[in-house]
Order: sequence, then C-alpha cells, then structure tokens
Amino acid sequence: MKKTSIFLKISATFLGIILGSNLILSYILYRAYETLILNAKPYLPEKVFEEIYGNISNTWAIVIATLIFILLVSLLFVILFTANLLRPLYELLEAISEIKKGNLRVQAKIKTNDEFEELAKQFNSMVVNLRLARDMLEEQKNILEVRVKARTRELEELAQSLEEKVKERTRELEERIEELEKIHRLTVERELKMVELKKKIEELQKKEK
Repeated sequence: MKKTSIFLKISATFLGIILGSNLILSYILYRAYETLILNAKPYLPEKVFEEIYGNISNTWAIVIATLIFILLVSLLFVILFTANLLRPLYELLEAISEIKKGNLRVQAKIKTNDEFEELAKQFNSMVVNLRLARDMLEEQKNILEVRVKARTRELEELAQSLEEKVKERTRELEERIEELEKIHRLTVERELKMVELKKKIEELQKKEK
C-alpha cells in the first residue's frame, strides 16, 4: 500500500483554509460588482436593471449557500486531518509515559501508513533493544550474585577449616606445654633430691672423720 505523506495531509489542511479565504475574497468581489451595478442604475433601462439585479441576488444566495457549505466541509476536513495527525503523537506520548514507569514491554501501535508509522516502528525497536539490554543486565546481575554467594560460602568454609586447624594446633601446643611443665617439675624435683643427697653425703663424710 502506498504511504500517504504527512506533508500531504498538512497541505490538504492548508488547502481547506486557503479555499475558505478564496471564497471570502469572492464575496468581496461580488459585493463590489453589486455596487457597480447599483451605480450604473441611472444609465440602464428599468427592466434591464431589475433583471440584472435579480440575477445578482439569486447568484448571491447561491454563493452564500455554497460558501457556508464549503466552509463547513473545510472545517470538518481540518478537524479530521488534525485529529488524524495528533492521534499518533498522543499514542507515542502514552507509550513514553509507560516507559518512564519502567514498563519496557509497551508497544506503540500506530497504523497510519506514513512517517508516524515509521517513527513508531523505530520507537518499538528501541524499546525492544532496551528490554533486551535490561534483561541481559539482570542475568549478569544474577550470575554475579550466584558467584558472590559461592565465593562467600567457600571463604566461610575455608575460615571454618582454618579455625578448626588453629584450635587443633592450639590444643596440641597446650598439651605439649603441659608435658614440658611436667618434665620441668620432675627435673626440678630431681635436682632438689640430688642436692639433698649431696648434703647427706657430705654430712656422713664429716661424721666419719
């Protein structure tokens, strides 16, 4: 189907306005012609003047009726084409309002077979690309969250494992320290006994002398 240009619609609208202006101009010319006939009345026979003036009056009535009819048709023409031009704009504005609310599944359904329809197609394509980009970002976000959770779980498990190893090592060290303390006590007791034994030996040696 051949597309009707927006400029053709606008031209048709202005054509109606120009037509109305031309009809008004025709009325002005008619009034000037009537004035001319009235001024020529003294120079015309009565019968000829009445015939000419009657024809002018009849013509004037027809012109008035035609003028009103054409003006009404032109007005209707302008209203229809103006509404036809503004309706796609309102639909686009409504779609843009939905996008502002975060609805990226909205589509501008404009079937006017003109530049507005092409604009709507480009608009819908842009919305689809935005939706795909948002979905991709959401998917990347979900993947990142899963990775972060997995890494966090690994770190928690590693921290728990290290904590258990530290506790085990601490327990081993405590046991080792306790053993060393026991050995130290035994060593001290042994040294004390050796000292006492030496004293006793010395006392015995003194007594023998």
